[in-house]
Amino acid sequence: MSWQAILKYPAIFLAGLLVTWLLTPIWRHFAPRWGFLDRPGGRKIHHRPIPTGGGLALFIGFQAACAVLMLVPWRPFVGQISIQWWFRFLPLSCAVVLLGLCDDRWDLRPWIKLAVQIAISAAAYALGFRLQNLFGFVLPGWVDLIATLFWFTALMNAFNLIDGMDGLATGIAAIAAGGIALSLVFRGAPSDVLLFLGFIGACLGFLRYNFIRPAYSLAIPAVIFSVLRWRR
Repeated sequence: MSWQAILKYPAIFLAGLLVTWLLTPIWRHFAPRWGFLDRPGGRKIHHRPIPTGGGLALFIGFQAACAVLMLVPWRPFVGQISIQWWFRFLPLSCAVVLLGLCDDRWDLRPWIKLAVQIAISAAAYALGFRLQNLFGFVLPGWVDLIATLFWFTALMNAFNLIDGMDGLATGIAAIAAGGIALSLVFRGAPSDVLLFLGFIGACLGFLRYNFIRPAYSLAIPAVIFSVLRWRR
């Protein structure tokens, strides 16, 4: 086994973990100055202002892990993920992050968030991120479109709903990524496993500080990718 075969696993994991771990306290310091602050009141259970939008550091950490995977000249290894895939995935994930930041900053109305989520889902479909089949049955084009729009939109909102407890959304995302990565080990797709490994590292780097309030949407791009890759 070559040194590259061994080195790439800790390198990608640590890229996600360290970048997230370093950026999260920086964001926590500047977030209140930029208006990313959740103040107590109403049905909220916290008693002091809490910075929001911290998942931005997780997102950057995950993309750093992607960069290490895609841009470092590792020896070719088996998998379906390529740099072309990353270039299609990156703008979509950035759009979800931007939506989450806007929601954290200005508390967007539900219909605005839903409209943007559907638009992002439609863009994902146009770029080739599709369900294509369900329970072994190939979906007709129009059914595939509706199912893909519903799947992306529902997944984004699902993580929005569970983002009310410290570490819950990030923890579930990391556990889901770990389970899917394990399934990919048995399918013989190491490049796909490496991407999940970088995402898990980013989640662990964020959990160290996750006893503030993260933005739901910032963990979602990688999770959307994870579930879709597993289902395809």
